[in-house]
Amino acid sequence: MMETDRTQCSVSGVTLTQAQRKRVSEWFSEHAGDLSYLEPTQVEAVVELCLGTPLTDTILDTVIDLTDGIDTVDEELFLRIMAAVLARTTSWGDLTLQASGPTGVGSLVAQEGSRSLKRGFGLNIMVVGEMGCGKTTLMNTLFRSKVARRQGDPSPDTITSSTTEIHTVTHVLKEKGVRLRLSITDTQGFGDQIDNTLCFKPIVEFLLQQHASYLKQETSVERPPIIPDTRVHALLYFIMPTGHGLKPLDVALMKQVHHLVNLIPIIAKADGLTMSEREAFKARIREDLSQHEIDVFPWELAEDDAVEEAAKSKIKARLPFAVVGATEERTQGGKFFRGRSTPWGFIDVDNSDHCELPLLRDALVRVYMHDLKETTAQVHYELYRRQALTSSK
Repeated sequence: MMETDRTQCSVSGVTLTQAQRKRVSEWFSEHAGDLSYLEPTQVEAVVELCLGTPLTDTILDTVIDLTDGIDTVDEELFLRIMAAVLARTTSWGDLTLQASGPTGVGSLVAQEGSRSLKRGFGLNIMVVGEMGCGKTTLMNTLFRSKVARRQGDPSPDTITSSTTEIHTVTHVLKEKGVRLRLSITDTQGFGDQIDNTLCFKPIVEFLLQQHASYLKQETSVERPPIIPDTRVHALLYFIMPTGHGLKPLDVALMKQVHHLVNLIPIIAKADGLTMSEREAFKARIREDLSQHEIDVFPWELAEDDAVEEAAKSKIKARLPFAVVGATEERTQGGKFFRGRSTPWGFIDVDNSDHCELPLLRDALVRVYMHDLKETTAQVHYELYRRQALTSSK
Protein backbone atom coordinates (compact mmCIF):
# COMPACT_ATOMS: atom_id res chain seq x y z
CA MET A 1 0.00 0.00 0.00
CA MET A 2 1.37 3.43 -0.96
CA GLU A 3 2.15 5.50 2.12
CA THR A 4 0.20 8.75 2.39
CA ASP A 5 2.36 11.85 2.74
CA ARG A 6 1.78 13.13 6.24
CA THR A 7 3.19 15.87 8.41
CA GLN A 8 3.69 14.92 12.03
CA CYS A 9 2.27 17.36 14.60
CA SER A 10 3.48 16.46 18.06
CA VAL A 11 2.16 17.27 21.55
CA SER A 12 0.08 14.09 21.85
CA GLY A 13 -1.85 14.92 18.73
CA VAL A 14 -3.09 13.15 15.63
CA THR A 15 -0.94 12.95 12.51
CA LEU A 16 -2.49 15.33 10.00
CA THR A 17 -2.69 14.34 6.35
CA GLN A 18 -1.73 16.92 3.73
CA ALA A 19 -5.42 17.60 3.03
CA GLN A 20 -6.19 18.06 6.73
CA ARG A 21 -3.16 20.29 7.21
CA LYS A 22 -4.22 22.40 4.24
CA ARG A 23 -7.76 22.86 5.60
CA VAL A 24 -6.49 23.79 9.08
CA SER A 25 -4.09 26.30 7.48
CA GLU A 26 -7.04 27.82 5.60
CA TRP A 27 -8.94 28.24 8.89
CA PHE A 28 -5.91 29.95 10.37
CA SER A 29 -5.49 32.31 7.41
CA GLU A 30 -9.18 33.24 7.38
CA HIS A 31 -8.96 34.51 10.97
CA ALA A 32 -5.36 35.72 11.15
CA GLY A 33 -5.65 37.88 8.04
CA ASP A 34 -2.66 40.00 7.10
CA LEU A 35 -1.12 39.66 10.56
CA SER A 36 -0.14 36.02 9.97
CA TYR A 37 -0.73 35.23 13.64
CA LEU A 38 -3.47 34.97 16.24
CA GLU A 39 -3.61 36.40 19.70
CA PRO A 40 -3.81 33.64 22.36
CA THR A 41 -7.22 35.00 23.37
CA GLN A 42 -8.51 34.37 19.81
CA VAL A 43 -7.48 30.74 19.63
CA GLU A 44 -10.40 29.28 21.64
CA ALA A 45 -12.97 30.96 19.39
CA VAL A 46 -11.18 29.86 16.20
CA VAL A 47 -10.86 26.25 17.40
CA GLU A 48 -14.58 26.23 18.27
CA LEU A 49 -15.44 27.47 14.76
CA CYS A 50 -13.20 24.78 13.26
CA LEU A 51 -14.90 22.00 15.23
CA GLY A 52 -18.38 23.39 14.74
CA THR A 53 -19.34 22.67 18.36
CA PRO A 54 -18.86 24.29 21.80
CA LEU A 55 -15.56 23.36 23.42
CA THR A 56 -15.53 20.94 26.34
CA ASP A 57 -13.40 21.52 29.43
CA THR A 58 -10.86 18.97 28.15
CA ILE A 59 -10.42 20.85 24.87
CA LEU A 60 -10.23 24.20 26.66
CA ASP A 61 -7.52 22.87 28.98
CA THR A 62 -5.57 21.60 25.97
CA VAL A 63 -5.72 24.99 24.25
CA ILE A 64 -4.78 26.85 27.43
CA ASP A 65 -1.81 24.55 28.10
CA LEU A 66 -0.45 25.00 24.57
CA THR A 67 -0.83 28.79 24.55
CA ASP A 68 0.32 29.44 28.11
CA GLY A 69 3.04 32.09 28.22
CA ILE A 70 2.92 32.69 24.45
CA ASP A 71 2.42 36.18 23.00
CA THR A 72 1.30 35.16 19.52
CA VAL A 73 0.22 31.96 17.80
CA ASP A 74 1.67 31.41 14.33
CA GLU A 75 0.44 28.91 11.76
CA GLU A 76 2.76 26.09 12.83
CA LEU A 77 1.74 26.38 16.48
CA PHE A 78 -1.93 26.49 15.47
CA LEU A 79 -1.42 23.27 13.53
CA ARG A 80 0.02 21.63 16.64
CA ILE A 81 -2.87 22.92 18.73
CA MET A 82 -5.45 21.54 16.28
CA ALA A 83 -3.62 18.20 16.12
CA ALA A 84 -3.78 17.94 19.91
CA VAL A 85 -7.44 19.00 19.96
CA LEU A 86 -8.50 16.53 17.27
CA ALA A 87 -6.95 13.71 19.30
CA ARG A 88 -9.36 14.49 22.14
CA THR A 89 -12.68 14.64 20.33
CA THR A 90 -14.64 13.04 17.50
CA SER A 91 -16.31 16.36 16.60
CA TRP A 92 -14.09 17.22 13.63
CA GLY A 93 -16.34 19.68 11.79
CA ASP A 94 -15.47 19.92 8.07
CA LEU A 95 -12.69 17.36 8.51
CA THR A 96 -15.23 14.60 9.17
CA LEU A 97 -15.38 12.03 6.35
CA GLN A 98 -18.78 10.77 5.22
CA ALA A 99 -18.76 7.08 4.30
CA SER A 100 -20.13 6.45 0.80
CA GLY A 101 -21.64 3.14 1.86
CA PRO A 102 -22.11 0.71 4.76
CA THR A 103 -18.96 0.19 6.82
CA GLY A 104 -20.36 -1.27 10.07
CA VAL A 105 -19.70 1.92 12.04
CA GLY A 106 -23.42 2.52 12.38
CA SER A 107 -23.82 -0.70 14.37
CA LEU A 108 -21.46 0.35 17.16
CA VAL A 109 -24.26 1.78 19.32
CA ALA A 110 -26.22 -1.47 19.03
CA GLN A 111 -23.06 -3.43 19.91
CA GLU A 112 -22.52 -1.40 23.05
CA GLY A 113 -26.17 -1.74 23.97
CA SER A 114 -26.09 -5.50 23.51
CA ARG A 115 -22.94 -5.81 25.62
CA SER A 116 -24.41 -3.64 28.36
CA LEU A 117 -27.57 -5.76 28.44
CA LYS A 118 -25.50 -8.91 28.89
CA ARG A 119 -23.41 -7.44 31.70
CA GLY A 120 -26.23 -5.56 33.35
CA PHE A 121 -25.82 -2.25 35.13
CA GLY A 122 -24.77 -1.32 38.64
CA LEU A 123 -25.70 1.54 40.95
CA ASN A 124 -24.49 2.11 44.52
CA ILE A 125 -26.47 4.52 46.70
CA MET A 126 -25.82 5.65 50.27
CA VAL A 127 -28.68 7.12 52.29
CA VAL A 128 -27.87 9.38 55.24
CA GLY A 129 -30.32 10.94 57.62
CA GLU A 130 -31.66 10.93 61.14
CA MET A 131 -33.90 8.14 62.41
CA GLY A 132 -37.49 8.57 61.27
CA CYS A 133 -36.72 10.67 58.19
CA GLY A 134 -38.20 8.03 55.86
CA LYS A 135 -35.09 6.59 54.19
CA THR A 136 -36.47 3.06 53.87
CA THR A 137 -39.89 4.11 52.62
CA LEU A 138 -38.42 6.47 50.05
CA MET A 139 -36.06 3.83 48.60
CA ASN A 140 -38.88 1.30 48.34
CA THR A 141 -41.09 3.93 46.71
CA LEU A 142 -38.37 5.02 44.32
CA PHE A 143 -37.61 1.52 43.04
CA ARG A 144 -41.14 0.12 43.38
CA SER A 145 -39.96 -2.89 45.41
CA LYS A 146 -38.67 -3.73 48.86
CA VAL A 147 -35.03 -2.89 48.25
CA ALA A 148 -34.44 -1.42 51.71
CA ARG A 149 -35.14 -2.90 55.13
CA ARG A 150 -36.77 -1.02 57.96
CA GLN A 151 -35.00 -1.22 61.27
CA GLY A 152 -37.41 -1.66 64.15
CA ASP A 153 -37.57 0.88 66.94
CA PRO A 154 -35.18 -0.10 69.73
CA SER A 155 -36.76 -1.46 72.89
CA PRO A 156 -35.99 0.14 76.26
CA ASP A 157 -33.53 -2.72 76.96
CA THR A 158 -31.66 -2.25 73.67
CA ILE A 159 -28.17 -0.81 73.98
CA THR A 160 -27.95 1.92 71.35
CA SER A 161 -24.72 2.05 69.41
CA SER A 162 -22.55 5.05 70.24
CA THR A 163 -21.57 5.55 66.62
CA THR A 164 -22.98 5.41 63.11
CA GLU A 165 -23.32 1.86 61.77
CA ILE A 166 -22.92 1.11 58.08
CA HIS A 167 -25.09 -1.61 56.52
CA THR A 168 -25.34 -2.46 52.81
CA VAL A 169 -27.97 -4.57 51.06
CA THR A 170 -27.80 -5.55 47.39
CA HIS A 171 -30.56 -6.62 45.00
CA VAL A 172 -30.86 -7.18 41.27
CA LEU A 173 -33.85 -5.39 39.73
CA LYS A 174 -35.16 -6.42 36.32
CA GLU A 175 -37.35 -4.30 34.07
CA LYS A 176 -38.04 -4.99 30.39
CA GLY A 177 -35.11 -7.38 30.21
CA VAL A 178 -32.65 -4.88 31.72
CA ARG A 179 -30.93 -5.88 34.95
CA LEU A 180 -29.69 -3.42 37.56
CA ARG A 181 -27.54 -4.49 40.50
CA LEU A 182 -28.63 -2.03 43.16
CA SER A 183 -26.71 -1.63 46.42
CA ILE A 184 -28.15 0.58 49.14
CA THR A 185 -25.98 1.52 52.08
CA ASP A 186 -27.79 2.72 55.19
CA THR A 187 -26.19 4.74 57.99
CA GLN A 188 -28.00 3.70 61.14
CA GLY A 189 -27.48 5.88 64.18
CA PHE A 190 -26.45 9.00 62.30
CA GLY A 191 -27.42 12.08 64.29
CA ASP A 192 -29.11 10.07 67.03
CA GLN A 193 -26.58 10.64 69.80
CA ILE A 194 -26.34 13.38 72.41
CA ASP A 195 -22.89 14.22 71.04
CA ASN A 196 -22.89 13.95 67.24
CA THR A 197 -19.49 15.59 66.76
CA LEU A 198 -17.96 12.59 65.00
CA CYS A 199 -21.05 10.71 63.79
CA PHE A 200 -20.01 11.34 60.19
CA LYS A 201 -16.59 9.69 60.64
CA PRO A 202 -17.73 6.11 59.79
CA ILE A 203 -19.43 7.47 56.67
CA VAL A 204 -16.27 9.20 55.47
CA GLU A 205 -14.19 6.11 56.26
CA PHE A 206 -16.57 3.90 54.28
CA LEU A 207 -16.42 6.18 51.23
CA LEU A 208 -12.62 6.24 51.38
CA GLN A 209 -12.45 2.47 51.80
CA GLN A 210 -14.38 1.94 48.57
CA HIS A 211 -12.01 4.23 46.65
CA ALA A 212 -9.02 2.50 48.24
CA SER A 213 -10.33 -0.96 47.34
CA TYR A 214 -10.84 0.05 43.72
CA LEU A 215 -7.37 1.63 43.52
CA LYS A 216 -5.74 -1.47 45.00
CA GLN A 217 -7.32 -3.71 42.38
CA GLU A 218 -6.67 -1.25 39.58
CA THR A 219 -2.94 -1.00 40.35
CA SER A 220 -2.33 -4.66 41.17
CA VAL A 221 -0.08 -6.68 38.86
CA GLU A 222 -2.78 -9.26 38.15
CA ARG A 223 -5.93 -7.21 38.19
CA PRO A 224 -9.31 -8.70 37.22
CA PRO A 225 -10.65 -8.00 33.70
CA ILE A 226 -13.63 -6.24 35.26
CA ILE A 227 -13.02 -4.59 38.63
CA PRO A 228 -16.05 -4.90 40.93
CA ASP A 229 -17.19 -1.34 41.54
CA THR A 230 -18.28 -0.77 45.13
CA ARG A 231 -17.64 2.98 45.00
CA VAL A 232 -20.70 4.95 46.10
CA HIS A 233 -22.20 6.69 43.08
CA ALA A 234 -24.68 8.87 44.95
CA LEU A 235 -25.20 9.95 48.55
CA LEU A 236 -28.76 11.00 49.32
CA TYR A 237 -28.73 13.32 52.31
CA PHE A 238 -32.14 13.57 54.01
CA ILE A 239 -32.88 17.02 55.44
CA MET A 240 -35.69 17.18 57.98
CA PRO A 241 -38.47 19.62 56.97
CA THR A 242 -37.83 22.18 59.72
CA GLY A 243 -38.14 25.19 57.43
CA HIS A 244 -35.16 26.88 59.11
CA GLY A 245 -32.30 25.99 56.78
CA LEU A 246 -29.40 23.59 57.35
CA LYS A 247 -28.41 22.55 60.85
CA PRO A 248 -24.73 22.51 61.93
CA LEU A 249 -24.74 18.70 61.65
CA ASP A 250 -26.04 18.91 58.06
CA VAL A 251 -23.26 21.32 57.11
CA ALA A 252 -20.57 19.30 58.90
CA LEU A 253 -21.49 16.06 57.12
CA MET A 254 -21.82 17.58 53.67
CA LYS A 255 -18.52 19.46 53.94
CA GLN A 256 -16.83 16.16 54.79
CA VAL A 257 -18.22 14.16 51.86
CA HIS A 258 -18.95 16.48 48.94
CA HIS A 259 -15.48 15.93 47.43
CA LEU A 260 -15.73 12.14 47.88
CA VAL A 261 -19.13 11.36 46.38
CA ASN A 262 -21.99 12.79 44.32
CA LEU A 263 -24.01 14.58 46.99
CA ILE A 264 -27.76 14.93 46.40
CA PRO A 265 -29.60 16.75 49.20
CA ILE A 266 -33.31 16.04 49.55
CA ILE A 267 -36.03 17.37 51.84
CA ALA A 268 -37.56 14.37 53.58
CA LYS A 269 -41.31 14.11 54.25
CA ALA A 270 -41.91 17.28 52.26
CA ASP A 271 -45.69 16.89 52.65
CA GLY A 272 -45.23 18.49 56.06
CA LEU A 273 -44.66 21.84 54.34
CA THR A 274 -46.98 23.99 52.28
CA MET A 275 -45.85 24.82 48.74
CA SER A 276 -44.76 28.32 49.75
CA GLU A 277 -42.94 26.98 52.83
CA ARG A 278 -41.26 24.37 50.67
CA GLU A 279 -39.91 26.90 48.16
CA ALA A 280 -38.70 29.22 50.91
CA PHE A 281 -36.98 26.29 52.66
CA LYS A 282 -35.32 25.19 49.42
CA ALA A 283 -34.03 28.73 48.86
CA ARG A 284 -32.53 28.87 52.38
CA ILE A 285 -30.80 25.53 51.85
CA ARG A 286 -29.34 26.66 48.52
CA GLU A 287 -28.02 29.79 50.23
CA ASP A 288 -26.43 27.67 52.97
CA LEU A 289 -24.84 25.36 50.40
CA SER A 290 -23.39 28.32 48.54
CA GLN A 291 -22.19 30.03 51.73
CA HIS A 292 -20.36 26.91 52.90
CA GLU A 293 -19.03 26.13 49.39
CA ILE A 294 -20.63 22.69 49.28
CA ASP A 295 -20.73 21.18 45.78
CA VAL A 296 -23.70 19.04 44.86
CA PHE A 297 -24.61 16.84 41.89
CA PRO A 298 -24.81 17.23 38.94
CA TRP A 299 -21.19 18.12 38.19
CA GLU A 300 -20.11 19.44 34.80
CA LEU A 301 -18.07 16.80 32.99
CA ALA A 302 -15.31 17.42 30.47
CA GLU A 303 -17.36 16.10 27.53
CA ASP A 304 -20.52 18.07 28.35
CA ASP A 305 -21.75 20.36 25.60
CA ALA A 306 -23.78 23.55 26.02
CA VAL A 307 -27.11 21.67 25.93
CA GLU A 308 -26.05 19.23 28.65
CA GLU A 309 -24.65 22.03 30.80
CA ALA A 310 -27.96 23.91 30.52
CA ALA A 311 -29.93 20.79 31.49
CA LYS A 312 -27.75 20.22 34.53
CA SER A 313 -28.13 23.85 35.58
CA LYS A 314 -31.90 23.39 35.58
CA ILE A 315 -31.57 20.31 37.79
CA LYS A 316 -29.31 22.17 40.22
CA ALA A 317 -31.82 25.00 40.39
CA ARG A 318 -34.44 22.55 41.72
CA LEU A 319 -32.23 21.16 44.49
CA PRO A 320 -32.81 20.07 47.16
CA PHE A 321 -35.55 17.78 45.88
CA ALA A 322 -38.67 17.89 48.03
CA VAL A 323 -39.80 14.27 48.18
CA VAL A 324 -42.48 12.11 49.74
CA GLY A 325 -42.22 8.36 50.16
CA ALA A 326 -45.39 6.27 50.26
CA THR A 327 -46.42 2.75 49.29
CA GLU A 328 -50.22 3.13 49.39
CA GLU A 329 -51.86 2.26 46.09
CA ARG A 330 -55.25 3.24 44.73
CA THR A 331 -57.16 3.22 41.45
CA GLN A 332 -59.40 6.12 40.46
CA GLY A 333 -61.09 6.68 37.13
CA GLY A 334 -59.26 3.72 35.64
CA LYS A 335 -55.88 5.21 36.58
CA PHE A 336 -53.37 3.79 39.03
CA PHE A 337 -51.83 6.04 41.71
CA ARG A 338 -49.22 5.62 44.44
CA GLY A 339 -49.11 7.96 47.37
CA ARG A 340 -50.38 8.87 50.78
CA SER A 341 -53.81 9.86 52.03
CA THR A 342 -53.93 12.97 54.20
CA PRO A 343 -56.78 14.97 55.77
CA TRP A 344 -56.42 17.51 52.94
CA GLY A 345 -56.23 15.05 50.06
CA PHE A 346 -54.20 12.36 48.35
CA ILE A 347 -50.51 12.97 47.57
CA ASP A 348 -49.54 11.33 44.29
CA VAL A 349 -45.81 10.63 44.63
CA ASP A 350 -45.39 10.21 40.87
CA ASN A 351 -46.91 13.62 40.15
CA SER A 352 -44.21 16.32 40.02
CA ASP A 353 -46.83 18.90 41.04
CA HIS A 354 -47.18 17.07 44.38
CA CYS A 355 -43.56 16.13 45.06
CA GLU A 356 -40.22 15.91 43.27
CA LEU A 357 -39.74 12.15 43.40
CA PRO A 358 -39.82 12.00 39.56
CA LEU A 359 -36.91 14.47 39.45
CA LEU A 360 -34.95 12.35 41.92
CA ARG A 361 -35.66 9.26 39.83
CA ASP A 362 -34.36 11.11 36.76
CA ALA A 363 -31.19 12.11 38.63
CA LEU A 364 -30.51 8.56 39.82
CA VAL A 365 -31.66 6.32 36.98
CA ARG A 366 -33.68 7.59 34.03
CA VAL A 367 -31.43 10.42 32.85
CA TYR A 368 -28.25 10.85 34.88
CA MET A 369 -27.14 7.42 36.09
CA HIS A 370 -24.32 7.39 33.53
CA ASP A 371 -23.28 10.87 34.70
CA LEU A 372 -23.29 9.72 38.33
CA LYS A 373 -20.89 6.93 37.48
CA GLU A 374 -18.73 9.10 35.19
CA THR A 375 -18.45 11.80 37.86
CA THR A 376 -17.53 9.16 40.43
CA ALA A 377 -14.72 7.93 38.17
CA GLN A 378 -13.53 11.19 36.60
CA VAL A 379 -13.88 13.58 39.53
CA HIS A 380 -14.14 11.96 42.96
CA TYR A 381 -12.11 8.79 42.42
CA GLU A 382 -9.56 10.62 40.27
CA LEU A 383 -9.00 13.15 43.07
CA TYR A 384 -8.55 10.32 45.59
CA ARG A 385 -6.26 8.36 43.23
CA ARG A 386 -4.04 11.36 42.55
CA GLN A 387 -3.71 12.19 46.24
CA ALA A 388 -3.09 8.57 47.23
CA LEU A 389 -0.42 7.97 44.59
CA THR A 390 1.25 11.32 45.29
CA SER A 391 1.45 10.67 49.03
CA SER A 392 2.89 7.18 48.48
CA LYS A 393 5.96 8.52 46.63
